[in-house]
Amino acid sequence: MSPPETIIYHPDTNLFCYLINDAKDQQDYRKSATEFWKKVLLEATQKTAKIVISKEVERELRVQMQTLKEKKRKIIEEILETNSNRIDQSFSMDLETELRIFSNFIRSEPIRPLLNIPGYKFKDYPKVSDIRILVDALMNEAVLATGNIKDFIMYPLFLDEPQDKLYDIINKKFVNLPPEFVKAVKKDTKLHSIMDKLGRLQR
Repeated sequence: MSPPETIIYHPDTNLFCYLINDAKDQQDYRKSATEFWKKVLLEATQKTAKIVISKEVERELRVQMQTLKEKKRKIIEEILETNSNRIDQSFSMDLETELRIFSNFIRSEPIRPLLNIPGYKFKDYPKVSDIRILVDALMNEAVLATGNIKDFIMYPLFLDEPQDKLYDIINKKFVNLPPEFVKAVKKDTKLHSIMDKLGRLQR
C-alpha cells in the first residue's frame, strides 16, 4: 500500500489575522482559522502535509504586526518561526500587470454572468499582493487556503486539470469554477499568453 500523498498548504494572510481577531462580530472567522491551523499543524506533524508560507504573506504580516499588542504578535511570530518553508516566486512586473488585467477581464461582460457560484460575489479584482500570493501557490502546486475566495477565484484557471486547490476556510470546502465559465475564458487569448509565461516559470 502506497503512502498517502503529502498535501501542500499555502495559507493566505487572513488565516493569521483571523486567528488573533477578538472582535465579537469576527468570532466565526477566528474559529475557522483556529480549526484550520489545528488540522494542518497536526497533519504536518504526521508528515501527511506540508505548510509553505509565501514571502509576500510574511511581508504583509510584518507590516501589520507593528500595531499589534505583544501577545497577538507572538502568536503570529510563533507560527512563522515554526513553519520555515518560505516561497517567493520571482516574476516580472509585466506578468504581474498582465495577471491583474486578466483578473479584471474575467469580471467583464459577457463572461461575468457565467461566474456564478452560489454564496460568492466577485465584484473587485485582486490587489497586487494577492497576485503574488496566487503565483507562489501555483508554482508550488499548493492548496491555497483563504477566507477571501473572491481574491483568488482565478487560481483554478491556471491548473492543468480540475483539482481541489482553492479552499474556503470559512465554509470548509473547496471551491471550483462553473464549466461554462471555464469554457468561455479558455477561448480568450489572454489566458493562453499568461499560461505560457507561467509555464516558463515552472521550468
